[in-house]
Amino acid sequence: MSKFTPIRGSLKTEKTSKKTGKAPIIFRFTISGNPVKIPTGFHATKDEWDFIKQEPKNPRLRKIIQDKKSEIENHLYAKIDAKIKISKQTVDDFLNGKNNDIKLENQSFHDHYLQYIERGKERGWRDKTIKTYQSSQRVFQEFRHNVRIFDISLKLLEDYETYLRKKGRKDGGIATEQKRLKSVVADLKRHDFPISNSYQNYTIRVKKTKKDYLEEDEVFKLEDLVETFERSSGKRQALQMFLFGCYTGFRISDILELRWSEVDFKKQEIKKSQVKTDDSVAVIMTPAAAKVIAEFYKTKKDGSLFVFPKTYKENTYRQYTKKIVESAGITKKIGFHTARRTFATLQLEDGEDIYTISQLLGHTDIKTTQRYLNFSEKSLKKHKEKGRNFLSRKNKTKK
Repeated sequence: MSKFTPIRGSLKTEKTSKKTGKAPIIFRFTISGNPVKIPTGFHATKDEWDFIKQEPKNPRLRKIIQDKKSEIENHLYAKIDAKIKISKQTVDDFLNGKNNDIKLENQSFHDHYLQYIERGKERGWRDKTIKTYQSSQRVFQEFRHNVRIFDISLKLLEDYETYLRKKGRKDGGIATEQKRLKSVVADLKRHDFPISNSYQNYTIRVKKTKKDYLEEDEVFKLEDLVETFERSSGKRQALQMFLFGCYTGFRISDILELRWSEVDFKKQEIKKSQVKTDDSVAVIMTPAAAKVIAEFYKTKKDGSLFVFPKTYKENTYRQYTKKIVESAGITKKIGFHTARRTFATLQLEDGEDIYTISQLLGHTDIKTTQRYLNFSEKSLKKHKEKGRNFLSRKNKTKK
């Protein structure tokens, strides 16, 4: 008669990733005296693992692991009760959906959502991305606690939208939640799960809004305000960082993390490893950008690795910038990312080609750059001037 020992979790520390510091979580047990090791598909660091209880410290992950273990044990007990010989192959077939008591389409969608997030962590997702997906998973589970893969349908997506609207979500927020859910559905399709791609018939409504940028004279208005603030004040720091973004196209995350070692005064350029993508980008240090950096040179003398002092949190700098822009009489909706769009649009107005702008922004896809750019009045005026002579016979010389 076949028998097996209790299934226990284990952290395979010898397979720890150098990049993430995480090791695979596996199941260890024996079947008829033969040792069995089964990967769970999840990973954890040593700090995230309880070596005494041999389980994850995170309660959500612990619950997933426990449920998975129970599913395997229940399947093996069912086979034994049916007087069917069990082996490691029995477990492999069960996990791969072959001869499975729980068909693939009846498996929990929430479990796969969480597994998708775990794989994202392994692929190096940023903490912010991980947290937003975890939040979205919780929202979807609050909407409907028990969802099988088979349950994903056009009706369910529409019901989810109705639920989000009742919760006060607008089109933008609903679109964000649906896009994340769509990515999980697409992932299941890629892994050959029998799931309906209901998003083919569902339209994610996104309200198109004009992304503001600052005109050249508006940038000059803000420059004129710099000297109205004390050098050590948070408002002046916020304004200078915003203007630096207009001069360089850097994201606020890259500005806050800009190191003195990345600034080359001799070559008058800045080479920065981007926080978001980890890709390197190089920009010319214009006189305006150099003037901003010079103001913070004291931080280098004080031994700081970073150009801009991290006196306040990023959100505080955002609030300061918003108030300063309003005080300048600029009525546009402005955020730190506006500086990046301003850089791109003014470069375009100045005659720079879109490919070069894309490189300066550190974009890998030129379509991303196109979304940043605004067709301004100045661009339209230039087009009109050129357009008057477009295909004009008067400009053709007789041969």
